[in-house]
Amino acid sequence: MNIKYKLMIVLVACLSCRPLFSTGPSDISVSIIPIARNSSGQILCKTRSSANPMGASWYMPVYLSLCVVSAEGIIEAQELASFIPIDYETADEIADALNTISELFKGLTINVKNDVLVYFIEKYNFTIAIDIENRECEEIVLKQSDYENAQILSIGNRSFRSLQGRKIKVYYRYENMYFVINGWSSWQDTEYNIGALFDESKEYDGYSIDGILILNNKQSGSNR
Repeated sequence: MNIKYKLMIVLVACLSCRPLFSTGPSDISVSIIPIARNSSGQILCKTRSSANPMGASWYMPVYLSLCVVSAEGIIEAQELASFIPIDYETADEIADALNTISELFKGLTINVKNDVLVYFIEKYNFTIAIDIENRECEEIVLKQSDYENAQILSIGNRSFRSLQGRKIKVYYRYENMYFVINGWSSWQDTEYNIGALFDESKEYDGYSIDGILILNNKQSGSNR
């Protein structure tokens, strides 16, 4: 019996400021880091997104959010903070603001007293902390039947085109939910091209997008 699964790419919509000039490859990145879960199997995640659509040699906007996900999809999401370069006048101000938002994202755990975080923790009763800041990955290989029957759900008007191979890099797993890395590059080795291929490959020179692979049948193995 084939295992049907859904790969749900949880994305945060990115706005971008128009650069003055282009000097390198265009790219987009989305990070999804689970930080807590509850007894119902729901997982609280922090997300970071940024896009450089013209390959500009300058700072790009950064957006942080929190979201609750389960095997059924995204339950709720809220923006947490943003970094908009044009809001600052000097290079020092930009560097300080970027450092502040970077430290916020890095340090955001279940124990931080942030208003948005406290709201999610209290509403969904998140009590079990998750710590995967090192993002150690393991590779799993899909069966050919699973690979051929893959279905992709995307959020943010992103159109899935295909899977790029049967190897999936997993950086967190809970029961039938696999947090995986999806990458594509037009200028790097093909080893970089893993996971799901999106229409962003037509618009950008490369991307790194985290997602969630959901297997309908729970697989054996330890949770983390």
